[in-house]
Amino acid sequence: MAAGDAVIVGVNDFTEQKERMRWVRGRGWRKVRSWQGPLDTTKIDTLVTQIQAANGEEIEVSKEHPTVITALVPSDANDVGVGLGDADAVTEWDLQPFDMDSALGTHGKFNASGVSPPALARIDKDLRSGVAYNVDYETIYAGLGEFNEYTKLRGQGTDTYLLFGFTLRKVITCERDNVYIREYQQVSTNHGKIITWDQIGVPAAALIEQPWLHMYVSSIWTNLNLKSGSAGGWADVYFDEWMVKPPGLGFVKEGKVRKRQIAQEYIGAIAWSATLYDGGKGTP
Repeated sequence: MAAGDAVIVGVNDFTEQKERMRWVRGRGWRKVRSWQGPLDTTKIDTLVTQIQAANGEEIEVSKEHPTVITALVPSDANDVGVGLGDADAVTEWDLQPFDMDSALGTHGKFNASGVSPPALARIDKDLRSGVAYNVDYETIYAGLGEFNEYTKLRGQGTDTYLLFGFTLRKVITCERDNVYIREYQQVSTNHGKIITWDQIGVPAAALIEQPWLHMYVSSIWTNLNLKSGSAGGWADVYFDEWMVKPPGLGFVKEGKVRKRQIAQEYIGAIAWSATLYDGGKGTP
């Protein structure tokens, strides 16, 4: 008789063996649990059902004497000594642009001075009255903006021009309550506020650069974060102000495992109004 046979003979139920740990790429650490017991179909089915209910993965049954059942189960915060950290949290980043129509009079070429708006209002009034087409507005309002071109565009029916915005999305899928709660708490203090790109903390591994827009920058606009160029001309302007949306909270199912998921979005703008939003600079 082999040394181990005496342990198995007479045992009519499954007994759990020494626990191990295994690293699974994309899913983090998993416990490897195993049981030994009799070659009894009913008892095997009962144990497998219990393992499935406990979110067991990759269940393997070796029907012999003794029968061995092995399964992977999610690790938890009590597992120590294996550098678990947040290994079970998978984070995905996504940056998508969206279109915006902006009123023609807000374009930088028509805002060379703080008194440009009254000039634009007069041009709009003259257009409605039909007396604008033979007037040299750039002589009347010298240096305030390219008003003759504005008159031409409005006369052709151009009322808006195309701009772009960006939505940055961060999705965290995890199994542990501590990761889930911590991530929620980090964003919950900033719901509806405006923060900078650097404050979001997009990791280099996401391979997402801070977005920018090539646009005409008025000489009177200030506090813009320019990538290149300067005020009073065409420039590349960073989207440096981001509104924090409340996160979407829910669950996703991978196989038989339900995982927690946090979907956090940030809406980017070149500048948000300091009057309407906490943290905005209000330019342009």
